[in-house]
Amino acid sequence: MKNIIFLICVLTILSACNHKRAEQNKNEGAKSEIVKKEPEKEVKSNVKSVQGTYVTESYKQRAEGYDWVSVKVTDTGDNAVDISVRSRDDKKKPTCSYEGKAKKIATDVYESIYNDKTILFTFTDSTVVISAKNKEDENILYFFCSGGASLKGTYFKLTDSDITDKNE
Repeated sequence: MKNIIFLICVLTILSACNHKRAEQNKNEGAKSEIVKKEPEKEVKSNVKSVQGTYVTESYKQRAEGYDWVSVKVTDTGDNAVDISVRSRDDKKKPTCSYEGKAKKIATDVYESIYNDKTILFTFTDSTVVISAKNKEDENILYFFCSGGASLKGTYFKLTDSDITDKNE
């Protein structure tokens, strides 16, 4: 009889230890899943947004009456953006105007087709460069401007401080 009671006690203790070990393994598996999910969040937060307003270098001299051009980029989802280009119209007649949708073709590169010619928008953290895909198609960039001006060039992303300065 003592042997049976002893055997029941040993089996109960072993069963309890085994159950505890199963709980630990389950919790370790959950921790592993959490660790695996963390890098995904980091990758998403590192995705650069091309959305914003970009301006020509002459924007800094707008108070002196210099002509400047802005490029407004709005993310529409599905790897596409709406692009609106406008030159200043507060003191002068606007010289450039463009409205279009551009599709993402590579990392930080979008393209828009106009009259069978491809216009490229290449983004960095602080700029967008507008160019024609083919050198022989660069004349299309003059079509949207008057007075010999062109959309071709580098535009600089406005920061919050630039926008504050604009309102002063």
